[in-house]
Amino acid sequence: MEARRNMQPQASQYGLEEVYSPSSKGVQAVANIIFVHGLFGGRKTWTAQRTQPSSHTTQQPPVVPSSSSRPEKPLTKGTSVPQSDPGSVFWPGDLLPLAIPDARVFTWNYDADVHHWTSSASQNTIHQHAGNLLSDLAYLIAGDMPEPLIFVVHSLGGIVVKDALNQSSQTEGTRLKNIAPATFGVLFLGTPHRGSKSASMGRLAYNVTVAATRRPNLKLLQALERNSETLDRVGDGFRQTVLKFDIKFCSFREEKETRKYLIFNTMVVEPESAKIGDGKEEIGSIPENHRHMSKFSSNSDIGFKRVSAVLRTWIDDIKRSGKIHPTEGYHDCLVSLDSAESKLRIKNIVESDEETFQWLYDREQVQFAKWLQHDGEPGTQIFWIQGKPGSGKSTLMKFAMSDTRTLELLQTANRLQWIYAGFFFHDRGSLAQKTFPAMLKELLNQMLCGTERLWLVVKPIYEELTKKQRTKFPSWDVDTLQTVLIAISELRYLDLGVLFFLDALDEHDGDKERLTRLVWKLVQNSAGTRLKFKICLASRPWPVFTSSFSNCSGFVIHDHTRDDIHIYTNRKLREATMGLSVPQKNKVYPQKLHDISEQVTDRARGVFIWVRLVVNELSKGLRDGTPLSVLEQKLSEMPSELKDLYIHTLRRIEGEYLQETMIMLQLALCSFSPLPLGTFLACSSYARWKREHEFETKDTMIRHLASRSGGLLEVFSAPSLPAERDIDTVSIASILSSESHSRVQFIHQTVKDFVAHGDFSTGFLGDAFTLHSGYLYLLRYGARNGASVEDEITRDMFRYAKAIEKHSPQELELMKTVLDDIWCRDPPGTPFNQDLARKWIGLIMSESHVRAYYLQSLSLLDVKHAFLHLAIGANLVEYVRYIHYTTDDKKVFGDKAYPNDWLKLAIAGPSLVAGQEDRVAMVKLLLELGVSPDGEIYMRKRMAMATPLRDLGLLSLDSFTILSFILSRTYEIAEESRYAIVSELLKHGASPDTRVRIGAKPDNASGPFQTYGALEHVVGYESADMIKLFLRHNATRHGIIRETYDHEYNLWPLLPPIALLRRDIGAINSFRGHIPHLTPDTETSPPVVDTLAIYSLLGALAI
Repeated sequence: MEARRNMQPQASQYGLEEVYSPSSKGVQAVANIIFVHGLFGGRKTWTAQRTQPSSHTTQQPPVVPSSSSRPEKPLTKGTSVPQSDPGSVFWPGDLLPLAIPDARVFTWNYDADVHHWTSSASQNTIHQHAGNLLSDLAYLIAGDMPEPLIFVVHSLGGIVVKDALNQSSQTEGTRLKNIAPATFGVLFLGTPHRGSKSASMGRLAYNVTVAATRRPNLKLLQALERNSETLDRVGDGFRQTVLKFDIKFCSFREEKETRKYLIFNTMVVEPESAKIGDGKEEIGSIPENHRHMSKFSSNSDIGFKRVSAVLRTWIDDIKRSGKIHPTEGYHDCLVSLDSAESKLRIKNIVESDEETFQWLYDREQVQFAKWLQHDGEPGTQIFWIQGKPGSGKSTLMKFAMSDTRTLELLQTANRLQWIYAGFFFHDRGSLAQKTFPAMLKELLNQMLCGTERLWLVVKPIYEELTKKQRTKFPSWDVDTLQTVLIAISELRYLDLGVLFFLDALDEHDGDKERLTRLVWKLVQNSAGTRLKFKICLASRPWPVFTSSFSNCSGFVIHDHTRDDIHIYTNRKLREATMGLSVPQKNKVYPQKLHDISEQVTDRARGVFIWVRLVVNELSKGLRDGTPLSVLEQKLSEMPSELKDLYIHTLRRIEGEYLQETMIMLQLALCSFSPLPLGTFLACSSYARWKREHEFETKDTMIRHLASRSGGLLEVFSAPSLPAERDIDTVSIASILSSESHSRVQFIHQTVKDFVAHGDFSTGFLGDAFTLHSGYLYLLRYGARNGASVEDEITRDMFRYAKAIEKHSPQELELMKTVLDDIWCRDPPGTPFNQDLARKWIGLIMSESHVRAYYLQSLSLLDVKHAFLHLAIGANLVEYVRYIHYTTDDKKVFGDKAYPNDWLKLAIAGPSLVAGQEDRVAMVKLLLELGVSPDGEIYMRKRMAMATPLRDLGLLSLDSFTILSFILSRTYEIAEESRYAIVSELLKHGASPDTRVRIGAKPDNASGPFQTYGALEHVVGYESADMIKLFLRHNATRHGIIRETYDHEYNLWPLLPPIALLRRDIGAINSFRGHIPHLTPDTETSPPVVDTLAIYSLLGALAI
C-alpha cells in the first residue's frame, strides 16, 4: 500500500515541462516536440531500465530545462523538474536530443489515473483534459513566427491531442485557435482510434473492486471502449482538422500481447484500431507490448530507431520548407483553386463491391503493386489501365485511389511523404469536369491540400495574380496553371512523392495530345530528383493513347473482371429474390439462378454497363414473379453489343412516351452541364406540350424520368451552386426544397455516344413529329415568356444559340425566330425585358464606367442596340449579319454612339459563350458592315484637377484607337487572334501610324505611360510577322515619332538597331527592302546615326 501511495502523482507534476532546449547547445530550435502520455502515465511512460550503458548516454550530463530562450513565458506549471535516474533512461531527454538536437522537447503531464488509493481521481473528461492542453500550449506558440509543434503521444494521449486540435480548429477569437495551424505532425504510439476491448474489461474490474469505496474516473475508460461516441466524435473531427491544416500523422502499433489480471494475455490495442485508416497516414509497428512500446533504453532499440527516423524526417521537412503552418494567403489560394464541380465525378462513382477488384494487388495477376514500389526510368512511372467502354475503369480507379494498400506499398519502397491527387474526366458534366484547365486547377488544389511544402513554389505566382487582378481569389489561366505544375515537377531538393490518378482521358474535352505531352513532361522532369512523380491513367485504347503509353506498365481491365462480374450479378439477383416465397424443397431454383448468373457473366465480355442494364431488367422480372424459364429466354434475346442493347431498351418504352423520350435524350445530350431534375422535366414538358407540368413529389419526378428514358438517364446528387446562382430555377421545382441537389445525366458515357452518333429516332417516331436538336429546345425554353436571368437555362441562352450556329446550321432560321421573339414580345406593347438585359450587359461589359453608362441609359436605347450588345458578346456572327440585312435602320452599324465599343467588345470583351472562337470572324463582319477601323474607344482616367475632387477619384474618359488598344496589350487577347485581328483592321483602312500608349491599365489609362509610334512599338516588342505586316501597309516615318512630355523625336534611324538588340533574325530580316535613305532632321532627331554601317550590319547578320 505504501508503495502505491508513493506512485501517486503530485499536482506540481502536471502541465508542460521542458526537458531539452537546443539553446543549451548553441543550436537554433526549429520545432517543439511535445510528449503526451496515456492512462496511468507520466514520466514513467517514457522511461526504461538501463540494460547496457551506452557510451553516448553515460557521457550525457543531466538535462536541466533551459528557459533562456523565452524567459518571459511560464512554460511549466510545476516548480520542480525530475532529474534523470542513473539506473534508467528517460529517452525524450537522454536519447532524442542526440538524434534531433534542433528541437525543443517538452512533456505534458495530466491526471490520467482512473483512481488513486488515498484520494479521488480527477473527474475530467477527455474534452476537458484537451482544453487544459490547449491552454498550456498557448504560451509556447505565442509570437509572430512560433516554431511548429510535433506531438508524440501514447495510448489515451493520442485521443486527448486529437480532441485538442479539433477544439483549436473550431475556436475563433482566442489564442487557442493558433494551436492547430502551428501543428506539423502527430506520432501515435498504440492509440486506440477505434477503441479497445481492454477498456471495457477494465471498467468492469473497477466497478467490482473499488467503486464502492472510492470515486474512480470511469469516464476515461468509457471513452476508450469500442464504438464509443467520444471516439467517433473525435475521429470525425480530426479528419477534417488534418485536411484543413495539412497535419502529418504516423501510427505505430504494438506487436506483443500484454498480461492482464495475471490470467491471460491480450492485445490492448488491436492493429485495426491502432491506425486511422487515412491514405496520408504512415503506418509502422514496434516489437513490444502496449506498456513497453513507448520505453527505449538505448539508441540501438529498433523502436527508437523507427520513431526517431519519422521525427527526423519531419524536422528536415520543416527546415526545408521554412514557415510551415498555414498563412492567410495559403488558404485564400486554396479557395481560388477549389471547385466542388471538379470533385463531383469522383464522389458520384459507385463504390465497388467489397469482394471485387482485390486482384489489383495480386502480383501474379497484374503488376500494379510492383509498379507502386518500383523507382526507375520515366516510362516506368506511368501505369496505363485500358479497356472497353463501360468495363469499370472509373470504379477501379476510385478503388485504387482509396484503398490503404496503395499508400502502404509506396511507403514500403520509399519512406517519402506521398500525396495523392486525382481528376476524373467526365464528358457528361460541366466544363469544370472535362477540360484541361479544370484538371490542372484541381490537381494543384489537391497537391497544396496534401502538403504545404509546395506553397513556396505557388506563393509568388499566386501573389502576382492577386496583385494583377486585385482580388484574393484570382482566376487562373491555363498557362499559369501549367507553369506552376511543371515548376513543381522540376524541384530538385524536395523529398516528396506525388501520385496522380487521371481517369477517362478519352472524355477530355480538348487536345488529347497536349494532355499526353504533359504527363510525359511531369515524369521526365522528376527523373533523377528527390521529388518523385507517379501517374496512373485510365482510358479507352484510342490511337492517341496507344501511341503514347503502349510501352508503359499496365493491363487491359476486361481481361481480369470476370469474377467481379459474377460476384456482382449473384449479389443483385439474390437481393431481388429476398422476401420471395420459394419452396424449401425446390433445389432447382437456386441452381437455375446460378445458371442465369453464369450466362450473364459469359455474355458480358467484361462490360459492366451491359451487366448493369441486363441485371436490372432481370431483377425487375424476379420481383414481378416472372418464371426463371421466361427470364432465361429474355436473357438470350438481349443483344450483346451496347448499341443494340440501347435500341432494345428504347423499343420497350411505351409508344405514347417516345416523343418525350427523344426530347429528353436530346436535352441530356446538348445541355452544357447536367440540369437540375425539376428544370430538366420542365424543359422537356415545354418542348413537348408548350407548357410546364407540375409534379407532386420528387419521387414522382424520378419515376417519370425513368419511365420515359427506359433507364438510360439517371438522377444523381450534386452540390449546390454558388450563392449568386443558388436560386430555384423554374416553378416546377419550387415545391422541392432539395431539387437543386438532384441533377440528370446519361447513365454512362456510352449512352451519350450512342445518342450523339446514332440516327435511330426515325425508326421510332414516324413523319408526324419532327425531332429538333437539344440546343433549340433549350434555347426556346430559355427565351420563353416569364424567363429570368436566374434560370439556369436562360443564363446560357446565348451559348445555346451559338451552339446552333456551330453544330446545327440547319436550324439557323428557327434560332433567328426565337431571338426575334425577344425583340417583339406579344402583345406588341410589351417592352424589352429590362432586368434581363441589365444583367446580361453586366456580364458582357468589362469596364465599370461603360457598364454603368449602358445600364443607366438602357431605357433610352432602342431594342436593337441593346440586343446587339448581347449578340456580339455571344459571337453570334450569322445572327448579327441577319440583323443588319433585315433591319429597317441601315445606319445601325454606322451610328457613332456605339459601334467602336461593339468592336472592342468583339475583340476582347467578356464572352457570353465559352472560349474565343469566331472572335476574328465577328471583327471582320463588323468592319464589313461599316464600323470604322480607326474609331476611338474610351478608357477611364483620373481627372487631373487641382481641387479636392481629385482625391475622390472622379473619372473622365480618355480615347484610344482600336489598333492602339490591341497593340498596347491593355487586355489579354489570344496571340493567334491578335495578328489576324490587326491584319483585318489594317486591311479595312486602319492607320498603321497610330500612337501606342504603353503602361496604360484598364482602371487608370492616364499613367504612368509612354506614347510610341506603332512601328517603333512593333519593332521593339512584336513578332517578325507583325513587323512585316505593318511595313507592307506602308507604316511611315510619321508612325515613329516618340512623344515625351513636350518633345518629339524622329526615331526612324534607330529602328534597325532596336531590331538588332533583340537578336531576332526574323525581326532583322523584316527590314530588307524597307529601309529608306533618309536625311535626318537635325531639329527633331537624336545624334546622326551612321546608316551605312547599320545597313552593313543588317546584311551581315541576316545572312
